[in-house]
Amino acid sequence: MSFANFIESYGHLGIHRRNWKPAMFPYIFEKEAACLKFDLVQTQTALTKASFEIQKFADANKNSKILIIGTSLESKEVIRHCSSFSDRFFYVTHKWKGGTISNWQETKKRINRLVEETTLSKSGGKAYLKALRRREELEEQVAGLKGLEHIPEMVIFTDPTYDNHALKECHHRGLKVVALVDTDCDLEMIDYPIPTNTRCSGAIQEALQILLDIHPSHFRNRDLSHWAYRALGAKNKNGEFI
Repeated sequence: MSFANFIESYGHLGIHRRNWKPAMFPYIFEKEAACLKFDLVQTQTALTKASFEIQKFADANKNSKILIIGTSLESKEVIRHCSSFSDRFFYVTHKWKGGTISNWQETKKRINRLVEETTLSKSGGKAYLKALRRREELEEQVAGLKGLEHIPEMVIFTDPTYDNHALKECHHRGLKVVALVDTDCDLEMIDYPIPTNTRCSGAIQEALQILLDIHPSHFRNRDLSHWAYRALGAKNKNGEFI
């Protein structure tokens, strides 16, 4: 882990100090007027531990699968990019549909329907448009799960506070949970917390790159600076995030 890269990607910054959770106190290095700063030595330690567990999990079962969940705007693109480097990685980046894990048989049916409807007849007409809408809906729900034959034993969250319903479902099922945690996060349902900025794509990318053992060269030409401004809460004159 490079401290310089984490700082450059704003991975050391927590949320506004008024929203922080006491459970995160051990990971905080400094309090400033506007926000909290993480102790990056703790972040490094947590990343090393989680990476070791992921590797151990993969070595123990050659058919093991890992599900990456992140439906926030800052997470989506990074997760899809990272998942493309191995057929062990699957993802959910659209709104979490309740029962995705707890009602796995229904999820499998949706995955199979998506595979069946990948090739649509181009005859046109109402039937075609209806099938197209149905396929688009399935793409949103389970596109990142195609090829997943069983419930994954390990899940990685890029923002467990944002995806709290998914976290509860995975915890209830007994799955091992690795999660990037910001200063507003509760740690009760997380097995391997990693303190970092969860509202910045650059910080998420840095963490996933280490966790999933992806070479940095695969990210060399990816410009995520746009999302750094969202992490800092920067807005334009209309009050919109830039």
